[in-house]
Amino acid sequence: DRDEGGEDLQMGLRNSVVIEGKISGSDRVARARRSVLRLLHRQSFDFAIGVVILVNSVTIGIEQQLRLTNGDTRALEVLEHVFLSIYTAELILNIFARGK
Repeated sequence: DRDEGGEDLQMGLRNSVVIEGKISGSDRVARARRSVLRLLHRQSFDFAIGVVILVNSVTIGIEQQLRLTNGDTRALEVLEHVFLSIYTAELILNIFARGK
């Protein structure tokens, strides 16, 4: 785990704090949020998302070149949906983990 973003992790953990002797929300949800926060703060997760962004950038360039030469872009259009799904999943994980 990296130190950068540690404040977000601590804030996320504090969001499931005990209020008047009772845990806010379900224990299961709080544990899931903590697990997702740990995942999001892993350097390996950042690296994987960085690779996805890089590959997506390259495919956009290839797709544009193919369009200019009237090439077949169907496979790259499918890949765009895969990239969009990955970005959407990351966004949903962030929203869930931070409770916002």
